Amino acid sequence: MVKLVYHGELRHVVGVAEEDIDADTIKDVFRHISDTYGKEACGMAKSGLVALNEKRVTGVSVRIPAGSVVGFYSFCSGG
Repeated sequence: MVKLVYHGELRHVVGVAEEDIDADTIKDVFRHISDTYGKEACGMAKSGLVALNEKRVTGVSVRIPAGSVVGFYSFCSGG
């Protein structure tokens, strides 16, 4: 199992703070988000920072060890 932790606006869109899923790669995680919460949520997840065990992930083929945490963080902007 892999724990997904949602932060910022994405948390409001998906309606949960965290969940446990079966996933082997980051691509599997994005597929889960798209299938469960829709393309808008998946787009938001992809556009922010994705962290695997608190380290930034940049590719979808990255393998996820069992028991890992994948976090989604929104970028903030302002002026």
